[in-house]
Amino acid sequence: MIDLIPTQEQQEVADSIAAFLTDNLPVERHRTDRGRRGHSEHEPEIWSQLADLGCFGLSLAEDKGGIGLSMAEETLAFREYGRYMVSPAMLGTVLAGKIAAHAGKTDLVAALLSGQRRAGIGNDAGPNYPAGTLQLFDVRPEDLVVVWSEAGAQLYEASALGAVTRLECIDQSVSFGTVNAAKAKPIASVSAKEQPLPLIASVLSAAMLTGIIEGIRDMAVLQAQTRMQFGQVIGTFQAVKHKVADIGMAGELAWCETVYAALTLVERTPDAPFHADNAKMIAGTGALDSARANIQLHGGMGFTQELNAHLFLKRVHVLNEIGGTPRELQHRVLVLPKDA
Repeated sequence: MIDLIPTQEQQEVADSIAAFLTDNLPVERHRTDRGRRGHSEHEPEIWSQLADLGCFGLSLAEDKGGIGLSMAEETLAFREYGRYMVSPAMLGTVLAGKIAAHAGKTDLVAALLSGQRRAGIGNDAGPNYPAGTLQLFDVRPEDLVVVWSEAGAQLYEASALGAVTRLECIDQSVSFGTVNAAKAKPIASVSAKEQPLPLIASVLSAAMLTGIIEGIRDMAVLQAQTRMQFGQVIGTFQAVKHKVADIGMAGELAWCETVYAALTLVERTPDAPFHADNAKMIAGTGALDSARANIQLHGGMGFTQELNAHLFLKRVHVLNEIGGTPRELQHRVLVLPKDA
């Protein structure tokens, strides 16, 4: 990337993934009025095809079984995963491959990169739960679970975590539950000093949120161009123009900071922690504001199951919970050393 603009080769990677997702994983698949098949975890045939595209090992070194590209290409890919609302387990599986490769577990790496195994996400449930309680996002009993914090990342067998309390997720396309994993032992781990996986997770999450903003932007623009009120399209009204422009600017701001954060990780610059957390904070805040504005632009229909607007809003809430809310990230950014 030069001046935050992808090279032709990088754009081709993103375009090939986007073309596959357009044909196979449209956002409408999550809608009940379109015969939604259930949680994202129930798409094994698509998962194996994503593996054939190399999606789970884009930035993993070739000698580890990956494609050998950089965080720049992986960030471009995750923007597309966000736009098409691919399961959060995509993030979990990519991170799991990196952890397993660091631990020298070649068979596990091969299983993850081929789509034979999958990893959901374990998120610290916070102070309102007993210590060691995790929120599980898109985790099946046979899956792996990735957990990370500022100190590093760990990989667990889901079956070893204990009894899971299944709960309803605000995003019904994502399975959700809690488990007390205080006594569970990871099968592999890596400290943040050895490999900045927590920062990578923040950047890739920010890319997914940016993709959602851009999906929202496209939906809002189409609405402004086609919905008629008082004998003219609503896009001619100044208040509507401002809302659509705000969504567009939110996406541009989130993407610029996300790309810059990815490049700081590629170059291993000392300000990488600041930009990684800042990217997710900006993208998370922009995505939430944009999702709300999009629903308003669609009027009464915006709240119904018949449009994609509510799907974007619900997925934003899930991604904002994983790895730190915008408010938590704001606090982390504020307390970072001044020379970071």
